Amino acid sequence: MSCLLFILAIEPLACALRQSNLSGMMISGDPERLITMLFADDTTVYLDENDSFAEMQGILDLWCKGARARFNVEKTEVLPAGSREFREMMETRTSTTTLGRSIPPEVRIIRDGELIRSLGAWIGNACDEDTPWRKMIQVLEKNLGYWTRRKPTLHGRKLIVGMEVGGRSQFLAKAQPMSDLIEKRLRTIVTHFVNNGDKHPRVGRDTLYKQTSHGGLNLLDVVARNEAIDAVWLKEYLMSGDGRP
Repeated sequence: MSCLLFILAIEPLACALRQSNLSGMMISGDPERLITMLFADDTTVYLDENDSFAEMQGILDLWCKGARARFNVEKTEVLPAGSREFREMMETRTSTTTLGRSIPPEVRIIRDGELIRSLGAWIGNACDEDTPWRKMIQVLEKNLGYWTRRKPTLHGRKLIVGMEVGGRSQFLAKAQPMSDLIEKRLRTIVTHFVNNGDKHPRVGRDTLYKQTSHGGLNLLDVVARNEAIDAVWLKEYLMSGDGRP
């Protein structure tokens, strides 16, 4: 019920932003401008260089008064989008655009090479796309090390792989595809964990990937899982009508 109440409370903010004079962002082929995306308590607003940050802040403040809520301005971040020259002027606060001149000094502007998290995915300009995956791999290695000390059975290791590796990587793999290098690293981590570090296992990896009815363990195959994610994405993209993302 609390989630439904929050949705009812946040909808007036979305309507106010859409009905405002803010230009937002235009996407080729879409007649409507992109102005905001909301998910739970996470709000993303898209502004044109001729938009005023203060005007957007005024809309947020008005909504806060009506909803008795508060936006955490200290956590507000601005990610410039555009040419390198434009981004540099925004980062150094030397931009003469309406947007550049209206951003308060306490609001952090993301520089090239830095990443911010948006709905579970990591985004930024001129960044190493493998950076989020390296952080996840560190967590996985730590957690699998913990499970190894508990001496699980072979079937238990298979379940742990699905929970730790599969569960932690699936959403990010759909939002932010992993490179071949990361895929290879994850496959190595899974194989090493399932075989308990044995460099000469009695059962090959390809056999472990097979269904149990074919003598396998139905072990998570990271590469095959990623290919399935790509296939589902392509299927959705090729849809016609409102169902197309």
